[in-house]
Amino acid sequence: MKSPISRRTALGTLAAGAASPLITSAPARAAAPPVGAPTGSSYRFKIGEFEVTALYDGYYPLKTETFVTNQPVEAVIKALDDVFLPPTIVPTPMTPLVINTGKNLVLIDTGNGDLLPDVAGYTAKNMRAAGIDPAAIDTIIISHFHVDHVCGIRLMDGTYQFPNARIHVPELEWAHWMDDSNQSRAPERQQIYFNQARRIFLPIEKDVERFGDDQEIVPGIRSIWTPGHTPGHTSFMVTSGEAQLLVWGDVTNFTDIVLRFPLWTPSADMDQQVALSTRMRMLDMATADRMRVSCFHGPFPGNGYIRKITDEEYRLVPLQWTEHLDGWK
Repeated sequence: MKSPISRRTALGTLAAGAASPLITSAPARAAAPPVGAPTGSSYRFKIGEFEVTALYDGYYPLKTETFVTNQPVEAVIKALDDVFLPPTIVPTPMTPLVINTGKNLVLIDTGNGDLLPDVAGYTAKNMRAAGIDPAAIDTIIISHFHVDHVCGIRLMDGTYQFPNARIHVPELEWAHWMDDSNQSRAPERQQIYFNQARRIFLPIEKDVERFGDDQEIVPGIRSIWTPGHTPGHTSFMVTSGEAQLLVWGDVTNFTDIVLRFPLWTPSADMDQQVALSTRMRMLDMATADRMRVSCFHGPFPGNGYIRKITDEEYRLVPLQWTEHLDGWK
């Protein structure tokens, strides 16, 4: 007869066996080497019948001490600490969008090109990794002329990364940044925007289309004038059937600070009072209508909904990741 073995005895025996070295005839195997660089950074989803691909371009390292003008640097450091970021920089992500409408393959904003090669400029690379040929882009729509939105059009060696795209820009942005008298009066920190706009656009000036407010640029994508960050800053409403996506641009800069605390005034906003008024108007619209929003400077993929906490504090609620293009089944 077999002796009964208690559960305690059996567990003890297993534990002792686990503590002993295993004897096996299999050859020893070394750990796999580190892979290194991450795979292509993209996220694809549907808005109605439109297919949208968010592409990570990298981040822009903004200075903590000058990021906002109406708060002490300690408040900015505290906001960074709240989201487990270091105090030394505001690492502002950049997320261009490719929208396949079925009739047009549209790129909204283009990233930083090779202006900051160590930390940004990955849009074209990640586009290829996502299965999209940059030469297939037929339409580029620009929200405003800051370098992190336009320098992906043309690299410093003169290469146009999206050679077959027709480029559409806000008419008020063109009027401001291409004006010599505006440049002559502008402070030194703005000269890079004037210079880069000329470098990118003047060789192809005759091919650049300019649009105004509330204009359908291609079927399903309409402009919304949202000034303040720059004179002609523009957001976009993407509509397919009953579905909509509000492409926010820089209505808020780094979302964990400027969307969270919209009354804080970023130094990057050229007209801070107009930008503040625009920001509150758009926040009211997004929250009241429970709109899905794409934030260029939100944590990748910068996509979700906005929740109002108080009159002075909001949250970007990220859309949960799913591999189903149509969302939850």
